Amino acid sequence: MAGLGIGIQIDDKKVQRMLTIAPQRIKAAKNEILNRGSIMTQAEMRINAPVFDGELRRSIRPKWQSADTVVVFSDSKHAPAMELGRRPGGKLPPFKEGTPLAKWVHIKMGQGVPPFLVARSIARKGTKGKHFAQKTYVTMKPAINSMASQVISKTIKGL
Repeated sequence: MAGLGIGIQIDDKKVQRMLTIAPQRIKAAKNEILNRGSIMTQAEMRINAPVFDGELRRSIRPKWQSADTVVVFSDSKHAPAMELGRRPGGKLPPFKEGTPLAKWVHIKMGQGVPPFLVARSIARKGTKGKHFAQKTYVTMKPAINSMASQVISKTIKGL
């Protein structure tokens, strides 16, 4: 009985080339996603951050934690209070001269108002959080996922 068949052959040179360049291209794609994602997130977080004298916005920056992780953060001392707010009945926030609260009181309320009075009011009543980091996360997650998909598609096509 006569047979009919179709032969399938893999071009070893092309496969070997693809296997050789794939790790480098994948690493480059990962770095592109992390770099672009951190820049996009930093920009959005700076837009969402409350601004008085710009200190909080200027403090927002990316930091590489590992080869696979970039964190966009603020090292400003008052960033957590701005993000989350303060509970009523808590301790006094820092109010000495030179603190962000003292600067804010002198500019917004005048030199005649002691920062202690505002600090005491904050301790008694608390403050509402601005949730600028949370808003940034919600906004940026789909945008970064979309950008990552585009970079991955481009990388796969290049192999």
